[in-house]
Amino acid sequence: MHIHGTLWTVILTFFILITVPIFPEWNLFRGDQGLTGKAQGTLPVKLGLLWKFRVTGEINSSAVTGAGRVYFGTAGGKVISLDMNSGKLAWEFTTGDVIEAPPLYLSGKIYIGCLDGFFYCLDAADGKIIWKKNTESQISGSANYFKINKTTYIVFGNYDDKLFAVHALTGTTLWIFKADNYINGSPSVSGNRIIIGSCDANLYIIDTRTGKSTFTFDTGAYIAASAAVTGDTTYVGNYGNLFFGIDLSTRKALFTFGNKKEGAPFFSSPAVSGDRVWAGSRDNTVYCFNRLTGKVIWKYTTKGEVDSSPVIAGNKVVFGSYDGRLYILDNSIGKIEWSFDTGESILASSCVDDGKIFIGNANGLFFAFGEQQ
Repeated sequence: MHIHGTLWTVILTFFILITVPIFPEWNLFRGDQGLTGKAQGTLPVKLGLLWKFRVTGEINSSAVTGAGRVYFGTAGGKVISLDMNSGKLAWEFTTGDVIEAPPLYLSGKIYIGCLDGFFYCLDAADGKIIWKKNTESQISGSANYFKINKTTYIVFGNYDDKLFAVHALTGTTLWIFKADNYINGSPSVSGNRIIIGSCDANLYIIDTRTGKSTFTFDTGAYIAASAAVTGDTTYVGNYGNLFFGIDLSTRKALFTFGNKKEGAPFFSSPAVSGDRVWAGSRDNTVYCFNRLTGKVIWKYTTKGEVDSSPVIAGNKVVFGSYDGRLYILDNSIGKIEWSFDTGESILASSCVDDGKIFIGNANGLFFAFGEQQ
């Protein structure tokens, strides 16, 4: 029996589409362009340590995945690529200083900023440098991306108060937005809007096409965390001990939670799913709010500050703490289901992909957790 070539092409194309994901599941900080912290799929019932890998220096950079590998930065100035399943080193790339920023994996490339002021574009296959850009000030937050027509641009901030949009293939600058203080967090992207907080206390909404701010929201204290955005609503906490839900269409707060005098800062970036939002605080607590009213549904207190940003995976919430533990709670009621003592503080946020959790700690250990055999 002979099958026409065109039919073979259709069959092959269909097979590729159903067996190979177009994008990796956790290719950037918080899992998607809106930085919602929501993973695809679920975690196994019985979770255990699959492997661990040691590096020199702390690991404060959250990991991302792509093409069967996991990528992260280290305080020793290395960008590390490991095989997701075995933990075997694929490659490492040496920068000029500490790396705090999570990488971005996109179209076979790794984009990552460094405290040396350079922003790097690396080949994800072998770690070789494709281009680098000198921004002249430290980069602590992850990059994100957006498209204008069919052209992809990378967007990231630095401590020279600047937000850069650069061409993904060349690093050529499209535009630069100037805030009035450091940009520590990562920009979220929704349509043609970029949402970014600054240490000048403002949350900026910026047009991707022009690099101009369409409006600002003054939170009253500097913002180090990244904002999560879903639809016309964004969520972010500040160092003034307050957490906000903000309506982007009315340009007004839906709610404000916290206590300026007796509360604690929010450095953790929020996660959003359904009618809820979750955020960690430096009062050692993870909060679950109604995302429209800000009413606290539940809270869970650890033995250390929670800078690690929570991740939602099915009916579970995953986060780390300064007490060195990685926690999994039932995200509807806040009941603890599992924890693992990594032996040192966790500042990074979890990367959740293919039923596995990847995260590093301040002792230079990087862990992979998955189904317990």
